[in-house]
Amino acid sequence: MRKTVLLLSAFIMALGIMSCEKNKTMDSSLNIAEGEILGITLSEVSAEDDHSVSMEAPGTFRMFGMMGGGMMSGHHHLSDCADITESGTEYPREIIIDFGEDCEDWRGNIKTGKIIIQISDIMVNEGATRTVTYENYTVRGNEVSGSRTVVNKGKNEDGNWEIESQSEMSINRVEEGVVINRSSNAKREWLSGFESAEKMDDSFMITGSGSISQNGSSTYSRLILEPLFVDRSCRYILSGQVQLTNEEGSMLIDYGDGTCDNTATVTKDGVTEEIDLTRCKFRGRSKFNRQ
Repeated sequence: MRKTVLLLSAFIMALGIMSCEKNKTMDSSLNIAEGEILGITLSEVSAEDDHSVSMEAPGTFRMFGMMGGGMMSGHHHLSDCADITESGTEYPREIIIDFGEDCEDWRGNIKTGKIIIQISDIMVNEGATRTVTYENYTVRGNEVSGSRTVVNKGKNEDGNWEIESQSEMSINRVEEGVVINRSSNAKREWLSGFESAEKMDDSFMITGSGSISQNGSSTYSRLILEPLFVDRSCRYILSGQVQLTNEEGSMLIDYGDGTCDNTATVTKDGVTEEIDLTRCKFRGRSKFNRQ
């Protein structure tokens, strides 16, 4: 009898250990999903700014929106607390967006530091490139570094602009002690708004792949299975799916059916969790094991 009890206790303990290991693996995976969603969110926060100012005619920043009208001019520029300087009106040219120490954008994001943009030619010209780097740049307390290069590949057979980009981004979630490294090779098919500085008319589909890791953990490959649909009139990605895969398996991030809401889901091993896109956090989970 005693031997049976001991065997049963050992079996229960083994199940407990297996369950803990499974939960630890799940938490680690969900951390990566959080990082991916935060990564593309911050990338889009920067991209809408650098695209908008890059499409403005040289020498016109002080004429429209930037002095006393930034938040009232259709959101095609930045808030009044941001300052823009440019190297001149000829190409190649440099544009610097300086958010200072505490600048709130039209979506309520607090930004600091600088976005530095190098432009080879007018961006509506096929072959034009734009390289974006960051200097002491933060969004919502997240430190962002790295670079992104954007190339105009011309119009496709449907008459839509196709823009390819390559980026290497590092995100330091200072309060949590988490560093996310994310690479991306992407293509945007613009459905509307590419040729204007206006933000609210921008809409496009994103396809592509890349990789992501967190605090030196196992690297996950990233693949957009269904194009991500972005419409700037909504602050969130409207639809599309991203698959994250490593040697332990894969998980799927699903942004939904096109409804403008702050919800996405992440599914791994048959378990689905809901994420709040405003916070880039899973609902009902205060913190994870940081791997």
